Amino acid sequence: MTLTDEIVRDFLQYLYDEGYRYLFVVTYTGVAAVSKSKPTFSNEKFIESLASYDVLSGYEHKLGRSILNDTYYCIDIAKKLNIIDWSTVKVDTKIRVKDRMNADWVRRYFAYYKNGEIYVWCNGKTSWSAYGDSCLGTTSYKFAEVVEE
Repeated sequence: MTLTDEIVRDFLQYLYDEGYRYLFVVTYTGVAAVSKSKPTFSNEKFIESLASYDVLSGYEHKLGRSILNDTYYCIDIAKKLNIIDWSTVKVDTKIRVKDRMNADWVRRYFAYYKNGEIYVWCNGKTSWSAYGDSCLGTTSYKFAEVVEE
């Protein structure tokens, strides 16, 4: 099976939308499976008794095994899709933001996530430097990404 990046992305997005967060191989059977919580492994071998998972079958199984491609035993679907759980991002994390797709990225520090919107400290400040300042404090942006250091 020849996989394009689009097929892989669409399949992983489908799994993510269904609530699954991990794609992995059940090592003793070799089947592809998905889980909503992180499966437990010991020496790259899946420990079945500690996890709840769903086995993929038919075309989904073939697609899952092809994506794993004997290289990976487990994939974090959100990481593969570059999806960020903003509720877990720490205050003052370095991020890049913009309001339009074609705009340039602006460097900011993460403030909080609320009602689907990402808030940053105004004017590139941090929680420490914004304290007691007369500026508005925080503002939201439509697009954001975490800066990997």
